[in-house]
Amino acid sequence: MERVHDNVRGVVVQEDKLSSLPNNLIHKILSFFDIKFVVQTCLLSSRWKLLWTSMPYLNFSTDRFPNLQKFDEFVTHVLSRRNHQSEVTSVKLDFGRAENLGFLKNIASYALSHNVQYLTIDGTTPRRDDCPTCLFSSQSLKQFTLSCRFYPHPNTTITSLDFPALTTLNLAHIEVSGDHFSKCVNLKNLTLECFEVMGREKVFDIITPRLSNLTLIDGKCIINKFIINVIAPQLENLTVIRCEIKYFNAPLGLSSFCYRSIVLWDFYDALEFSNDPFHSLNKVTIGLYFSWCLYTKEHALKIISMLQKLHSARHVTLDWEVVECISSFPDLLSHLPSPFSNLICLTIDCSRRNNAGYKVKFSTEAKNFFLENSPNAKFIMEVPEIHLLIVEPFDHSIDHTATILRQNFTRIRLHPLAMTIKAIAAVNSIIAAIALVTTNDHVATNWHTSMVSALATNWHISCSDRWKLLWTSMPHLNFSTDRFPDLQKFDEFAAHVLSDCNHQLEVSSVKLHFKRAENLGFFLKNIASYAFSHNVQNLTIDGTTPSKDDYPPCLFSSRSLKQFTLSFEFYQHRSTTITSLNFPALTTLNLTHIYLCGDVFSTCVNLKNLTLKCFWVEGPEKAFDIITPRLSNLTLIDDDYISKSTVNVIAPQLENLTIIRCNIKYINAPPGLSSFCYRSRSWLIGVPQFTNDPFHSLNKVTIGLYFSWSPYTKEHARKTISMLQKLHSARHVRLDWEVAECISSFPNLLSHHPSPFCNLICLTIDYSRRNNVAYEVKISTEAKNFFLGNSPNATFIMEVPEVHLSE
Repeated sequence: MERVHDNVRGVVVQEDKLSSLPNNLIHKILSFFDIKFVVQTCLLSSRWKLLWTSMPYLNFSTDRFPNLQKFDEFVTHVLSRRNHQSEVTSVKLDFGRAENLGFLKNIASYALSHNVQYLTIDGTTPRRDDCPTCLFSSQSLKQFTLSCRFYPHPNTTITSLDFPALTTLNLAHIEVSGDHFSKCVNLKNLTLECFEVMGREKVFDIITPRLSNLTLIDGKCIINKFIINVIAPQLENLTVIRCEIKYFNAPLGLSSFCYRSIVLWDFYDALEFSNDPFHSLNKVTIGLYFSWCLYTKEHALKIISMLQKLHSARHVTLDWEVVECISSFPDLLSHLPSPFSNLICLTIDCSRRNNAGYKVKFSTEAKNFFLENSPNAKFIMEVPEIHLLIVEPFDHSIDHTATILRQNFTRIRLHPLAMTIKAIAAVNSIIAAIALVTTNDHVATNWHTSMVSALATNWHISCSDRWKLLWTSMPHLNFSTDRFPDLQKFDEFAAHVLSDCNHQLEVSSVKLHFKRAENLGFFLKNIASYAFSHNVQNLTIDGTTPSKDDYPPCLFSSRSLKQFTLSFEFYQHRSTTITSLNFPALTTLNLTHIYLCGDVFSTCVNLKNLTLKCFWVEGPEKAFDIITPRLSNLTLIDDDYISKSTVNVIAPQLENLTIIRCNIKYINAPPGLSSFCYRSRSWLIGVPQFTNDPFHSLNKVTIGLYFSWSPYTKEHARKTISMLQKLHSARHVRLDWEVAECISSFPNLLSHHPSPFCNLICLTIDYSRRNNVAYEVKISTEAKNFFLGNSPNATFIMEVPEVHLSE
């Protein structure tokens, strides 16, 4: 709008520039909005009253409607009142948990009968037979995207497609069998994601004469590995990501090839080509994610074999793990000539690593294998993007640095990249600035020690005389294998640090992080023994290893330890077995990826905070006991594989109980709980059940349920209502929006139930997890009465998603 002054009459007239635009331009602007919003523009003025009826872009979404019936009525209204003489260029439909897809048939039929060119459908439904057959045939369609998930069987079955004008096709969550694409004679771009090959045939054909770009993501077959036969003479770009494909038959003349896969445990079945389509490759990208498993000679042999077939490539990009794997076995490369005679650029991509300071292991033999026959090729190492947590003080005065410290005195951090010789000046300037901020030498010294403890242990040794012996009195030791090319170097470094430390001083905290360690016997035992012998109070160990027998038993006994965090993953056998703990001074314990057996916690007499995450329980007994007299906070997370049916919590001082995604059938908790948090998936609603009633004086309750693709059912609602009735004493209740919607979907279940909440002060419905700010949560009158009927003065709050200004 632009204001124009009329000097004669003294009034201000506003010129509507938007309305003066031609219809086709206004339509293009409105194409970025949902059709419900577009229809509402009819209220603006007479110029806009019928403008929406000729919209060639129709974007439908169930998110803006309280239920599917309202959405169905709206769809009928829009399609019946639209100008039928206007063609439809583009249609988008997004729906969730639709029990009936009648609206899909109406929208698809209307769009295809009006020569639609671009069609996108994304949604979930419990019924596979509701997907209309008219979706798979059109003379006008040029671009088609379909992602229609079904539960409990999550794929759409496709038998044949008839799209003679189609150029781009994206299919997700589908089942394929037979010849689907031969009638799509103009198809140039094909993407199949989360697809499953059905039938007894082990061969799946992709036949299309003009296909240029093919992308396959997350493909599976019901009978072992399968063969994909691509008959597409014009294919240029091929991308294969996480597919269970054994053999691939591709046409000659590929220009670009991208392959990414996951190596699970010690098994890796590399993609093999039954022919040699790589005579004129321009660009190659290879990425392997090794998860928890170690590099093995078999892995390296398969990777080398694949790289040899890509001999014509000019631009090669490899994930760092590919390079490290073949570098770990230099003897395999020593007698092999470089296959790359046309190489222009070799890029090692380390951007997936969180640690910018990590040095990728790249042996001389591996370098020769890639670059020996292309000596003029560029070599690029792409490091992770670096986010500095404080302003770099390298080029600032001490006064300026002191100003920064005053503003951020309680939250100063150093980025790991600062651990270089250049950073010494920065650290010195910070310490000098601290002296300006605090005149108390003791405070400055504490700041000095605290700041240095944030740095890696292997940095302190190479500084000036002022720093030469400072590290030997460090009470905070942070070890990490990430900064070492191999475990032998780390082993030597750990031994050096521990032998040269000032042994007269106690150790306050020790942190150890390691990954894919083949042998823990030396460094872990040494570090743990040293820490415990120096009265460590805080110990954190986080790592992965293939061996269960390497962790030292001394880890589970200490007279001084107050806080202990252990996350010990084993691949092939993924958890640490703990039978007993002896920590009389321990107050906080966090255990992740563990097996528990017997009475584990009774000797931890001062334990106040206990968190068990990804835990299993062993033994023949059907009950698992948590016995500790002073426990105040208990958190149980992800016990998906628990074999026990009952958890007994014998902790008379327990105040706060949190249960997240646990499959515990019964839990016996002490009375007097003040706070209860329960989060679960929809199929676990009602688990656990309480054998007693520990909720006499609840202050705070949080209930969250995640329904994923599944619809609300009456059984879900019954179990949810039953759980809420047991929480009758709660004063502050917070519910996820799906909890409220579930019980609101069955008002007849609530009509005869009085409100159980007599002491309610505040009810909060949280739908911050939803991306769509405009979504209206469905809360029936019966549901509101159920919550607020006996607490009329309670505050009712709806927490909406955070709105970003860019939206």
